[in-house]
Amino acid sequence: MTAIARDDAGNLYGGGYAYATGPYPAFVVAKIDVNGNLVSTFGDGGMKVLTSSGSPTDFMLSSAIALDSAGDVFLAGTVADDFRVLELDAIGAYVTSFGAGGVAQFCFSCGHDRVHAMALDGDSHLYVAGYAFPSDEVFAVAKLQVVPPDPIFADGFD
Repeated sequence: MTAIARDDAGNLYGGGYAYATGPYPAFVVAKIDVNGNLVSTFGDGGMKVLTSSGSPTDFMLSSAIALDSAGDVFLAGTVADDFRVLELDAIGAYVTSFGAGGVAQFCFSCGHDRVHAMALDGDSHLYVAGYAFPSDEVFAVAKLQVVPPDPIFADGFD
């Protein structure tokens, strides 16, 4: 696990990556109740493994997690050197109104971009931060609008 979040009921959500589907890592999120047990109604027995819709050899390194007040889970990380953010509902299904079928993917340098952190504000904006590596390391921050009609980039940082 590389990230953790707690909901209002005391459940923990652990996000990370695992070599669950072969030699390349996939995003993984688990929901754990206050007694330390996997919540069986989330994903497949309490865990959800999210593989790439692109090449099966895409490295998927999840590094950040956030929860909204509706119980949705946002998982962010790096896939094929791009930023990727996923939105899942309370049972671990993709929220298809976000991005393209629950997935937003973008690059800054289109080189070796990496996600390191994410925050969700009370106005339905996600802030995803990391670095872009075109030739020199530079920081990268994206502000995403969570609700339609524009589920990707929001205007400004005000």
